[in-house]
Amino acid sequence: MRSPVLALVLVIGTVGGASASDLYTVFSVPVDVVAESADVAKQQAVAAARLQAAQTLMQRLTRQVDWPTLPVPDDATLAQMVRSFRVANEKTAPDRYIADLTFTFEPPAVRALLNDAGIAFTETRALPALILPVLRAGGDMVLWADPNPWLEAWARFDGRDRLVPIVAPFGDVDDVLTISAEQAVTGAAEPLAAVAQRYRAEGVLVADASLFVDAEQHTARLDIVLYSFGPDPYTVVIRSFESTPDADVVAFMNAAVDLMVVEIEDLWKQRSIQNFGDLQRLSALVRITGLSDWQDIRRTMEAVSVVREVELAQISVNDAIVVLHHLGDTALLTRALAQQGLVLQDNDGYWTLRRQGAGAVNAGDTSQ
Repeated sequence: MRSPVLALVLVIGTVGGASASDLYTVFSVPVDVVAESADVAKQQAVAAARLQAAQTLMQRLTRQVDWPTLPVPDDATLAQMVRSFRVANEKTAPDRYIADLTFTFEPPAVRALLNDAGIAFTETRALPALILPVLRAGGDMVLWADPNPWLEAWARFDGRDRLVPIVAPFGDVDDVLTISAEQAVTGAAEPLAAVAQRYRAEGVLVADASLFVDAEQHTARLDIVLYSFGPDPYTVVIRSFESTPDADVVAFMNAAVDLMVVEIEDLWKQRSIQNFGDLQRLSALVRITGLSDWQDIRRTMEAVSVVREVELAQISVNDAIVVLHHLGDTALLTRALAQQGLVLQDNDGYWTLRRQGAGAVNAGDTSQ
């Protein structure tokens, strides 16, 4: 149902127009360079985009407070840091080069650069969170009503390469029947749990935004209170954003989303960076079905961002004992392994590791 107040709000400006990706890939850096020739323009474009991508990646892994002191690698260092790059939408003219460039970086090289600079970072993604964007304007409070430009802005957000995967709801009939705007902002436990389960999200973020329009100045202000609900909630975040005169509503809302995502990820980075500390060791019993199964599980463990080494202490036909050399505490390790489909459990002081969906491993049972 369309709210007349929110429809009127849209006249302050002109309305404009899934699986997790590699954390060390920066997608679609746009370039448009003019030089004495197309070849020279391309060389300059690739060099500039490569540095921009490296800065984007380092910002992705670090807290906002550390961004001003991030290292600026020279061309030689950058060349060693990049594993590969891809080109899309390429166009050339005699003196111009246009394209979208995607860069994939070498994790050890990036880690070394940040370590040498003394900047703390994290490589561990949070589990997916569902965002419920509630918008208040002119006395109306909407979540599913049309229009809700705040919901539309979150739906446009591309979080494929972010540390905190944020899922925007469909806004369909099932959503409408599951939770209302009032239930979202008051933290109604059962509706929040139901909508989280629908989207297979660990928790729910409620972005409660109040929109104020200055008709004389042709500006708008968005006051946002971000609440977190779930097994491991964040602290409440309160922020305000103001538009420039005659701002485009879509651009204004998109910019507010981008800035709120930085805030959300800073909360996650602070939590996970604090848990890193020195390298830790943990011994675990892993139930296997043979050599190929062990090799597959080992590759999966080695792909976990906080695991630095998988040491095999003992192996038989049915099980293996491993020592995981890892960053962070066991809670962070458990979360990181779960994202790769592995369940780490403490059974009366004995750690066991299994695939999700497999039967629990009994630490004292080594039978078939």
